[in-house]
Amino acid sequence: LLPSILANLLAPTLLLRTQACHALGGFVLACVSIPQSLLHVRISKAVAAFLTTTQRSPSPHKTPTKPSLDPIIVRTLRTTLNALEPQHAAQGPVWALSVIASFIVLLGPAVYLDVRLTRIISALLQLAVRSKKSSVRGLACVTWRCVAWSYFRPPPSTVSNDEYDVQDVNNQDVELLRENYWKLLKSITDMGAGVSTVAALLGDDSEDEDRLRKTLTLVKAMIKKGGQTCGDGMEIARILVSFENTGENWTMNKLLLHSFFSSNSGLLTAEYKTLASAMRPILEECPQMSDVRSLTRDELSCSWVFDDLIHIWRSGLGCLELPEDSGTPGDVLSIWEGLLKANVAVWQDDNDDHGTIDFASKAAAILVDILRDPKLDLSAKFGLPPSQQASSPIGEWTVMRTTFPNNVLHSAGARLLEFLIEDEADLVWETDSPDDARKQWAYLCAELLVVFEVDDLQEFWAKGSCAMALMSYVQSLVWGRFVKKWSKDAEGSWEGAALLLGVPFGKSNAWDMAHDEFETWDNLLPAACKIVSENPCPAYASSTRVANLLLIHLDMADARQLPSFIFDFVNDTLQSTYPPEPRNKVTSIWMIRSLIRVVDACHAELRLNLLETLQEGISLLISDQFHVFNEDEYTGDLLPLY
Repeated sequence: LLPSILANLLAPTLLLRTQACHALGGFVLACVSIPQSLLHVRISKAVAAFLTTTQRSPSPHKTPTKPSLDPIIVRTLRTTLNALEPQHAAQGPVWALSVIASFIVLLGPAVYLDVRLTRIISALLQLAVRSKKSSVRGLACVTWRCVAWSYFRPPPSTVSNDEYDVQDVNNQDVELLRENYWKLLKSITDMGAGVSTVAALLGDDSEDEDRLRKTLTLVKAMIKKGGQTCGDGMEIARILVSFENTGENWTMNKLLLHSFFSSNSGLLTAEYKTLASAMRPILEECPQMSDVRSLTRDELSCSWVFDDLIHIWRSGLGCLELPEDSGTPGDVLSIWEGLLKANVAVWQDDNDDHGTIDFASKAAAILVDILRDPKLDLSAKFGLPPSQQASSPIGEWTVMRTTFPNNVLHSAGARLLEFLIEDEADLVWETDSPDDARKQWAYLCAELLVVFEVDDLQEFWAKGSCAMALMSYVQSLVWGRFVKKWSKDAEGSWEGAALLLGVPFGKSNAWDMAHDEFETWDNLLPAACKIVSENPCPAYASSTRVANLLLIHLDMADARQLPSFIFDFVNDTLQSTYPPEPRNKVTSIWMIRSLIRVVDACHAELRLNLLETLQEGISLLISDQFHVFNEDEYTGDLLPLY
């Protein structure tokens, strides 16, 4: 049957050639439905001979030209691939690619074991992928699934060399030949071809390091392509770290699309101008993202896998075009998150805090490199200031906060904060977007400091940055971003909120606050109240200042319900800070005066409940067992309270 089909591919009529192509496709579907055996070797041998046997010139005196050295079928395929406006399917690229796809499958491993066949198939496919017609290039990418299938087809080990018309090759030679064929396979990744190849590399659930390396190499190549292929590469990277696909339903025959080899698809009967419509069902049958197996935790925790995936992720960041004020897209962040979670889980399972801390520092160093990398300057792509790149690590640092335990984040955050302060001038340089870069810089600093100790926050505002020291408006702008962060972050400490409330009035930071800054300050107080209510046992002298600020802000004239959490805090502050240190004595007197004003303004029906809440703290002050207050202070401030 096969010799007849092959002969009719070169029949004198177009109808016979079309029918032979249909018959060849059906023959392929039958062959792949049975286990690999000696029958496949005989079929492969027949197809190989058809592709490589050259007919000699009938005239012994005529010197053949170079094209005549090629077999007739190769010349026919080359001619039909180059046809621009075929009047019949058998005269054009659709027929040629259908035949080539069938040949690749029937040849099986011979297509990479025989260098002659590799060269013939490669040369023909290169013509197709360079076609001016996009639908022809798309069909060539569909054919590439057959190239992938043949790459994974094992050589028949039980066949003797006299039956198999291929050079005597040992296992080492086989690997060298497959590596040569791999160069052809990885060269095309468009139109989902890369997705299919990755699915095949990982699909049999074998934790083969060579296949994994090839997978990551292929994804890197997809990222470099840009466009939709880059998007496919980033989605593959996301799936690799997501643990969402097990790959349990994968079979290599998914690479062979039934509709491509079947006459029912109408591919050879469709008009050349409507080829794209005829291809759509075939493309839908191709392996999809859901066929790509996610990597295991052990695979992700390998250092070289982590480094390669970080390289892929950073390359993808360089291709992003983000609108102003947008953070890193969630799909891109999920790659970063998956990588961190897999590795942190390994360290935590081993109870290795030192390893976790080192890994957190490594992650922070990656973010620093991102900020320093000139290739990730997004401004050149959409007219934003170069500092727009500073907006990216905010999301990445947030992922680190949710992935690492807080007790291991300090050294990592300190490294990133040190870089932000030292390289401030380079990071916030801008021309046409006033203060946007500074806001991003300040907000990232606040993101870091919100999980630090209050001493770190105090040191930041005490030392500040170069620009903050020179320009008060910069201090105001940075302070506003810190207030915004503290107002909405659940981990913001009450000590930090109190410190921020005092920043505009500090000796080294003070500035003349504008109306909108007063509103910002005023809006922080309710947030500070909420934080205070969740931390009812203050143990620092600075709590006196916070209590005074809360009382100043509190308006009891219109109150119909006692804000008990505030007065509980004031009572705890009175008890925990008595006797006040000499340097805090004035602040304590201010708080007493504010308390007198609140008691005077309180409605009579609420006053008893108010005094019951404050009685323990007030009793300490009035009794003044440590004689902290002199006679004038006692008479002027404590007696009125009594």
